[in-house]
Amino acid sequence: MRSVSDGTVQRSAPETPAGKANPDSDRLLAERSSLPLTMNRNGPQPNAFRPNFDAVSHRTKANIPATYRLRNLSKRKEIAQKFGGTEESERAVESSLKWLANHQERGGYWDADRFGAGKVKIDEQGIDRRNAGVQADAGLTALSILAFLGAGYTQEEGLYADNLNRAIQWMIKQQNSNGFLGGEATHYARMYSHAMATYALAEAYGLQNDPKSNPQLRESVARAVAYIVENQNPYDGGWRYVKGQKSDMSMFGWQLMALKSAEIAGIPIPSDTKQLMVKFLKDRSMGKNDGLATYRLVEPATLPTPAMTAESLFCKQMLGIRRDNPACREAVQFISERPPRRSEHNLYYWYYGTLAMYQYGGNPWREWNEDLRELLISEQITQGENAGSWDPRPPWGPYGGRLYSTTLSTLCLEVYYRFLPLYQMGGRYDDSSPD
Repeated sequence: MRSVSDGTVQRSAPETPAGKANPDSDRLLAERSSLPLTMNRNGPQPNAFRPNFDAVSHRTKANIPATYRLRNLSKRKEIAQKFGGTEESERAVESSLKWLANHQERGGYWDADRFGAGKVKIDEQGIDRRNAGVQADAGLTALSILAFLGAGYTQEEGLYADNLNRAIQWMIKQQNSNGFLGGEATHYARMYSHAMATYALAEAYGLQNDPKSNPQLRESVARAVAYIVENQNPYDGGWRYVKGQKSDMSMFGWQLMALKSAEIAGIPIPSDTKQLMVKFLKDRSMGKNDGLATYRLVEPATLPTPAMTAESLFCKQMLGIRRDNPACREAVQFISERPPRRSEHNLYYWYYGTLAMYQYGGNPWREWNEDLRELLISEQITQGENAGSWDPRPPWGPYGGRLYSTTLSTLCLEVYYRFLPLYQMGGRYDDSSPD
């Protein structure tokens, strides 16, 4: 089998998938940022990734972060086609956003229960899942916000400015005094919902033309970030359902992206928080070259999974892993051998796989993209009340319902312009060039 580095991957058969504003929030973050950013130079140096949360601590000028520079409504179609999208994929995105806009509640949120979330009481392993997701309005509203923002619409510009403004204001108003944004979500869904909501509000703040125009939004993000920081496991560097539990890779990715988006927007992130995240990813690395990952460290050890490997790779990319790092290549090889297939539906895997493979680029990305793009387009509902949405399918559709399946599918189809490609276009994340 040829190596991934030459841009070619030989595929093998895939595995069967088993409130009130808190004026102390900035002070808290500043105090937690007192440790140096650099790692201990006397110890072994990480060969996989480096902390990479470069941003202005307080964005004061009307400049949109470079990460989002491809989100241009007037040039979106052109950009999409440059990076692998088609006219059909763009129509699918617009159809999806229309469905979401038409099914937003008058209060500004999206109703999880109304669209089939939380349908799992006891899962196939006999675990009581407590109908996780049924009260995850905040999390699913956040994913909806991200879908609109990902296509270039903002609360200041475009057809859906009113939808976004109402959603953002609802999110801010339901924030707890301790910074928690997850609303009524419980246990399995609460920290996911908080991370997604933080992620969405951070992006919305980062995309404002004038960062001073909505200080309430900035304060909400800062308080939400402080909540994530305070709930990080100080021993393993990750997060789980409740503070202090041994962390898992799935939860970690959403918290990292919430923090990453906040810092891109100018909200400071404590250096010790970043160092702990690096530790988490290093400690959870598996495989010959530390490129693979599994959900949790348990005894006996479990095999690496495609979804967690993809999520781990994208997290490492956001923390600065070089494209030519052996861990990166190992992960890409593993993912490439398990392409999107209709018979092995896993939208969560596809979402992180799409983000990671897009950033990697080359033939591995082109092959992944062609498979997933056509699959998602063909599965989108085109007639009736649900036209523009995607049916919720196992394994995670019964937890998140139609809103989950629709927003994640849409975010996959927005990948061509949602984030600046780190390696294809160079920039501040990595100075290596594609094969």
